[in-house]
Amino acid sequence: MKKLILALVMVGLLVGQVSAASLDLGDELEKLPDMQQGIFYDFEDNEIEYMTSIKVAEWNDINLEIAYSSEDAVLGVISYNLIALKDIIEFPILDLIEFAPGVAFGMSRIEGDLSAEFQWGLTFSFIKVRF
Repeated sequence: MKKLILALVMVGLLVGQVSAASLDLGDELEKLPDMQQGIFYDFEDNEIEYMTSIKVAEWNDINLEIAYSSEDAVLGVISYNLIALKDIIEFPILDLIEFAPGVAFGMSRIEGDLSAEFQWGLTFSFIKVRF
C-alpha cells in the first residue's frame, strides 16, 4: 500500500512539472520563425504558384528562405525586404504586410519518384504569418 501511495505521489509531481512547463508554450511559439505567404512565377512552366516560405537567415534586408510551392516544389529563395507597412503606417494588422521580391531555385515533383525537375523563377512575398 505504501508503494502505491508513493507511486501516485511521484506521478502527481511529474504531472505538475509537465503542466508547469506547458504554461511556457507561448514563449516557445514566439521563438519560431515567421512564415511568409506569397507567389512564385515559374519560368520553366510559365505558371504562377502559391508559395509558403520560412526565413532561415537575414543580413541587412536580404533574406535566405526555404519555401514550398503549391505544385509540390521545394525552393531556396533569396529575397529583399522592399517595404514593410509597419514602418509607414501604425495600424495593428498592417505589421503583417511586407513586400519582398526575390529569386528562387529548386526542385519540383518531389513526391518520391525519380522524375524531379529543376525550377527557377521570381517570388513575391507579401503576408507574414506569426504563431
